[in-house]
Amino acid sequence: MSKVSRFAPLALLMVFAVAAEMNLQRARAEWQWRRAESPGRAEQACRLVEGNPDCWRAAARLREQQGGDALPLWLRSLELDPRHAEAAMAAALSLEAAGRSSEAERLLLRGAELNQLWLPRWSLALFYARQGRKPEFWHWTAQAFDRSYWDRTAMFRQCSAQGGSATFLLREVLPARLDLRLALLRYLAGQAVDDQLLPVAQAIVECARPDERGEALPVLIDAIGGLARAGRPEDAFQVWMSMCRQHLIRYNAPSVETPVTNPDLRAPFLGTGFDWQVPAANGVSSRTLTGGQGVRFTLTGSQPEETVLLQQWLFLRGGKAWSLTVDACTQGIDATDSALYWRIVDAETSLPYEADRTPLQGDDWGTTRLRYQGPPGDRLVKLALVASRRPGRIRMQGDVSLRHVELRAEPLP
Repeated sequence: MSKVSRFAPLALLMVFAVAAEMNLQRARAEWQWRRAESPGRAEQACRLVEGNPDCWRAAARLREQQGGDALPLWLRSLELDPRHAEAAMAAALSLEAAGRSSEAERLLLRGAELNQLWLPRWSLALFYARQGRKPEFWHWTAQAFDRSYWDRTAMFRQCSAQGGSATFLLREVLPARLDLRLALLRYLAGQAVDDQLLPVAQAIVECARPDERGEALPVLIDAIGGLARAGRPEDAFQVWMSMCRQHLIRYNAPSVETPVTNPDLRAPFLGTGFDWQVPAANGVSSRTLTGGQGVRFTLTGSQPEETVLLQQWLFLRGGKAWSLTVDACTQGIDATDSALYWRIVDAETSLPYEADRTPLQGDDWGTTRLRYQGPPGDRLVKLALVASRRPGRIRMQGDVSLRHVELRAEPLP
């Protein structure tokens, strides 16, 4: 047997032993950097596993956590893995902090190309905001919104800081998506920008489909309430009318001249906005009339001395008289006890407007017409059917049924 043949197994064994030792060292080094608590230990381990970019990224994160300069570590990881978007963005931030803005921009653009999700795009937008480059900021903000999800509050705050109004965002920045418009309206509802609520609410109404009403209605109703509280009842009513026209609300749209929503009292009531509301009251129950049109209230005699049975918020144009037409009947209520009155009450002063004071009464269906002197200026008011107790009489017992309530504007005499 030749000497080469004799020592071949030994040489092969040595090769395997060296390879095993190297693998063991690499495994030990990987175990060390994965558990390293200081950047120094992590970097030491990285030199033993030189070709592992994950190790250098971990060391860079540790260096940043301790307030050190992680740029060389991020750049080393990029040399090993040029297509890692996170490393590109992290290195870009360090470059920008060092005043190397052009290099930072190139890396951020590379990150946005490699990873087309929200974070790289928003990172670019913030970079351009810091650089005072508004055209680029708005471009990348639009791109970021297109990939955004969950809470966009910080994005809208930055847009406000850059001078972007709600109308500008709708026109130039936000993709025409319902979720983004709803997010903008929620954000504006918490800001002192009541003049911007109307265009955003109208934009939501324009793009929302009837099958999306469950998502859109609560936000729009909140906006209507915000507009009303801010002294903008006409804007609130415009949003409501648009919701009806776009079938987000199932009623025919009211108008400024005939402001009552759902005059035929078709159930179920929405119970909010400008729809009918039935306040809960002791001693009073209600049910829908046969066919789903109209409502009946039953008074047990144990109700409070003055009880609102039915009410609806309205926007009234000033300088007009108003004619109220009601189809109703009562059962079991003595005419001498009847004190069922319709009132129009001012939302700010809580004072009723001057009106005819004719109570509802009669066992057969009949039409009652009442005339009200309207406010001198545009106002938010509440139309309410009130059950009272006449002085010296017992509280009413019996039923009152309604099937049509309409208010119509008339010119002043």
